[in-house]
Amino acid sequence: MSEVPDLTREAALRIALASRVLPGVDLGQLLEILH
Repeated sequence: MSEVPDLTREAALRIALASRVLPGVDLGQLLEILH
């Protein structure tokens, strides 16, 4: 019943994984990598 698109949810999962693997990377850099 979630209205969140799969792409957005996948992006959030990738950000969570990246923040665990690369703790030194900030959100701005992650967004640049994703786009």
